Amino acid sequence: KLGVATNTEIILTGGADPENIFWQIAKAITVGTESHVEGTFIGATSMAFHTGSSLKGCALLMTAVTLDTATIMTSNISTEPSTSPTLLPSDQPSLSPSDKPSLLPSSKPTIIPSEEPSVFQIHKPSVLPSDMPS
Repeated sequence: KLGVATNTEIILTGGADPENIFWQIAKAITVGTESHVEGTFIGATSMAFHTGSSLKGCALLMTAVTLDTATIMTSNISTEPSTSPTLLPSDQPSLSPSDKPSLLPSSKPTIIPSEEPSVFQIHKPSVLPSDMPS
């Protein structure tokens, strides 16, 4: 449960963006009269904004968000795709091909043959019969 008292401000500092700050609350969230909060609130039950309260970010609740003369301001979340690469792996193929090889291992075999041997060596005995002595 999270209760923000009347006339309280939760302000992000140090260049933090509300879309990068997540508040995960299992019970009810209450923002008191004339209070201000920032970030993305994720809740299992409800969130209530009392008179004159405000949020910079978003509220994602499973049941209800109640507004009583409250102000909700979205942060600068862009719907345009980023032009800079991400460091996180994705299961979605890139829309812009790269001329640089990936440093991340892949679970899918490549269809382009390589002139260099694989860096990964497997040290397991073969289960297939061989003409060579072991």
